[in-house]
Amino acid sequence: MTILDQILDQTGWILADAATGTNFFKQGLETGYPPELWNV
Repeated sequence: MTILDQILDQTGWILADAATGTNFFKQGLETGYPPELWNV
């Protein structure tokens, strides 16, 4: 379980900044794939 999973379990939500998309790309998000699906 990641720290984000732990925070989500405790609070029910996570507020992310503008660097979230950059981090998604670092984790494997490909250009053209909808990043919104990674937010679920």
